[in-house]
Amino acid sequence: MINIIMRNKAFKYKLNPTNEQEKIFAQWVGHTRFIWNQSLAANKAQYEIDKKFIFYNDLANKLPDMKKEHVWLKEVPSQALQQKLRDFDLALRRVWKSGFGFPKFKYKSDAAQSFRIPQQLKQIKPHKSYIILPKIGKVKWIKHRHLEGQLKSVTIKKENGQWWCVCLCGLPEVAP
Repeated sequence: MINIIMRNKAFKYKLNPTNEQEKIFAQWVGHTRFIWNQSLAANKAQYEIDKKFIFYNDLANKLPDMKKEHVWLKEVPSQALQQKLRDFDLALRRVWKSGFGFPKFKYKSDAAQSFRIPQQLKQIKPHKSYIILPKIGKVKWIKHRHLEGQLKSVTIKKENGQWWCVCLCGLPEVAP
């Protein structure tokens, strides 16, 4: 019997977005940061009331109401917002499991500026000179090597004034 194990491998490419696309990326980073901070504030308030926390399913159920209240949240792909809620949920659960500290509010001045879009509906399409992202379309990139395996998610991040695309792929690996 052959066991096939999936391992992840990341591929990082430099993006060459237009000025308009850069503005959109910056807005999306801010919108996902807002979701994180709202989740943290809701959890702190809930804990003060009954010493319980709000986890992913309940937070995700509140997302449509948040989009009605803050219409600009509709600009971001919903998968990116849901992924930020999953990240928050993981950070909250790690408080007890791994001994990490309690999640903290995120600020615009933080070094890490990124958002992640999971590849659930095959909306992300990498090509030779560009990648197609949901709600934004074609973004030019420097693809210096081929992607291997099955695309699982794309993280758009800003480092040292440059925008980067990190593609996480699943590669099959045969276990001995």
